Amino acid sequence: VWSYGLLILAAITPSPRGDYIPPPSLLWLILTLTLIGSALNEESSLIKKYGEEYARYRAETPFMIPLPKSFANLLTIPVKALFGKNIPEHGREIAGTLLIYGLILVLLSTPIALQS
Repeated sequence: VWSYGLLILAAITPSPRGDYIPPPSLLWLILTLTLIGSALNEESSLIKKYGEEYARYRAETPFMIPLPKSFANLLTIPVKALFGKNIPEHGREIAGTLLIYGLILVLLSTPIALQS
C-alpha cells in the first residue's frame, strides 16, 4: 500500500526541469495483486493441511502487515460485503477479492493518471 502511495505522490508532484514522471503503474498493481493472491492461496492450503490449529493461529495473527484493528476492518469491508467473512478462503473468493480491490485501485488512480 505504501509503495502505491509513493507512485501516486510521484504522479502529482511537479516535475523538475521538464522531466517526465509516469502515472501510477498498472504493472505494479498486477504484481501486487498477484503477490496477495499467492498469499491468500497459501493461507487456504495451510488451513486444509493443519485445520483448526492454523485457523486459531490466523485469527490471532494479522495478514501480511500488522495494522490497527479499526484500519484492518475498514480494508476488509468489500470482502465482508461479498462473502461475509474477513479473508477469502477458496479460489473463486480469492479471484473475486483481487478483482474488486484491483478495480477499486484503478478507479482511485484514474483521475491522477488523467492529470498527467
